[in-house]
Amino acid sequence: GMMAKQFLELKISSGKVAYLGTQNSAEYIAQTGLEYVPVSEVDLDNVDDISAFVFLDDEGFDWNTDFNKTVNLLRRKPMPVITANSDIFYPVAKHDVAIATGGLAKLVERMLNKRFIDYGKPDSQMFMYAYEGLMAEMGFVDRKDILMVGDTLQTDILGGNKFGVKTMLVLT
Repeated sequence: GMMAKQFLELKISSGKVAYLGTQNSAEYIAQTGLEYVPVSEVDLDNVDDISAFVFLDDEGFDWNTDFNKTVNLLRRKPMPVITANSDIFYPVAKHDVAIATGGLAKLVERMLNKRFIDYGKPDSQMFMYAYEGLMAEMGFVDRKDILMVGDTLQTDILGGNKFGVKTMLVLT
């Protein structure tokens, strides 16, 4: 969410931001000062004031109604679409996974033949943001002294490796 927040602050100056996710995850949008609305409250016959869409979370919405509304909103109006977390799935038990926000966004991208703006691991901007924050708080920290602990090989561990820090995979 924090990288989506930065994008919105830099690129979206007016209008409402529609989102898919929980009210708590929408706090990232609220911090920008922009108006925001859950996709469940969007009137598809009146979308002129929607200026961006953010996939924030994989819960906090009706998977049938709100997901279909998301698809139809993005079919009707061109706008920047941000994926706040590019994880496609995450482990929930020893042998089970659950679909994550990135998986939902990838499905809609494929359906609409569009490309969204992905923020999240394994892209390095999230690691750089955290690293700069750590250095601002603690002073210089060598990357070789950092351990990235994650539960997803394709995002957490790949991203940590690309950024040049040690990694550890945990099975949650």
